[in-house]
Amino acid sequence: MKTTKIFGAGELGAAADIIRRGGLVAFPTETVYGLGADAANGAACAEIYAVKGRPGDNPLIIHVHDIAAADKIAVVCPLAKKLFETFAPGPITIVMQCRPPSINGGPDVGVRIPRHPVARKFLELCDTPVAAPSANISGRLSPTTAGMVMRDLDGRIDGVIKSDDDIECGLESTVVSVLGGAVRLLRAGTISPEQIEECIGAPVTVATAPTAGERALSPGQKYKHYSPSVPMETIEDIDALHAITDKHKNEKIGVMTLAAPKQSTDGWDVRVFKSPADYAKNLYRTMDEMGRGGCKKIIAILPPDTGVGRAIRDRLVKGAAV
Repeated sequence: MKTTKIFGAGELGAAADIIRRGGLVAFPTETVYGLGADAANGAACAEIYAVKGRPGDNPLIIHVHDIAAADKIAVVCPLAKKLFETFAPGPITIVMQCRPPSINGGPDVGVRIPRHPVARKFLELCDTPVAAPSANISGRLSPTTAGMVMRDLDGRIDGVIKSDDDIECGLESTVVSVLGGAVRLLRAGTISPEQIEECIGAPVTVATAPTAGERALSPGQKYKHYSPSVPMETIEDIDALHAITDKHKNEKIGVMTLAAPKQSTDGWDVRVFKSPADYAKNLYRTMDEMGRGGCKKIIAILPPDTGVGRAIRDRLVKGAAV
């Protein structure tokens, strides 16, 4: 079994050496921790799929440190360039036409330029595009701490970069496609469709989920994701909480909400978030803590379906799906 080494922020060169040698290193971004491999190394990318148990048709997002590096692997058209210049470095992934030879096994590729300072320096030192899905077992919670990464992948990967810098967003990046000269939202994130529409001066359409046999352009479109270790249920209104918890009177229940419950919460693990942004930032860590803290079930009160609330709802509904 591999020994997973923990790298500090001052050891990024050693971690980058592992990537160039074909190994796997988890690293922090402003969204979640990514599991990195040299995107130009087919064997290394195949190892990502094997380690995660990831379906083979679930595409990988490629991470680079600047627009010039993105343009080496994809056709950064004027529309993509405008989106990058407005929102990157940051939590946006743009699906573009891939430059030959294909780096991702298809005619298109999703590219992201992370904002996290450790991620940007690490990617620069790697000096190669880095494929990096979330650093977890496929279908489970995306990790927002090095500890969460190690609980899933210790002994399976070569290294984890541990950073004292906080994860800023807590949700995976917004993914959009610019194929065909129009912007389509493939996965909701902290950058909203309204912000993108303001940037490009045109409507953003929301892509439908791929049908059976249809190729996915983005992670999060096709398979069950974001699931905690215990059952989870979502409700629209906190006033409906009482009826649900009555069914679990003798059990420890976790509650995630923007408004405090009106009834007694003795014995519950209640997390009241200050804002939708706070909800997003702490979502996966909170579900992880509730699952490890003895909660038999998690009840998530859905935030309003606007701004980052749309992305939170997407993750909660998918995470609660059976």
